Amino acid sequence: MLGLKRRQYKSKRDAMGTVFVFLSVPHFIVGAGILGVSKATTYSALSADNAKHFIYFVAAVAVMILPYAWYRAFHAFFALMKDDYGTEPETVVCLNCHEPFQFDLIKVFKCPKCGSTLEDLEGFYERHPALRTSEQIIEDSVQRHRADRE
Repeated sequence: MLGLKRRQYKSKRDAMGTVFVFLSVPHFIVGAGILGVSKATTYSALSADNAKHFIYFVAAVAVMILPYAWYRAFHAFFALMKDDYGTEPETVVCLNCHEPFQFDLIKVFKCPKCGSTLEDLEGFYERHPALRTSEQIIEDSVQRHRADRE
């Protein structure tokens, strides 16, 4: 898809939530499982043999789930460090029929009218200068002239 960069996280808050969830929840579950077994064996609600098997089970779950949790958390953390989170485009343009759409309303990268690919409106005419109309060219030159005067 030309011109659209899909990001993993929709906002800074989304990335921070991912870091929190994947660093705290799995560790809490594993810790609660081990603590629960130790309390159960203390009060003789669970035999020592069953407690040993349950601890092996919790350790196996930890070995399987914690590396994935760390991967997701650090991926989100580095996205925050590099400012690689972002928002989805507000307005997208169809490459075929040149119709603009609000991205919030359609939520797909296909044109509802013709089925063609959509691109972000920001920078669209810089990527496709042949699609500019004479009015847009005049508008751009006036804006550049105003910017040069300031």
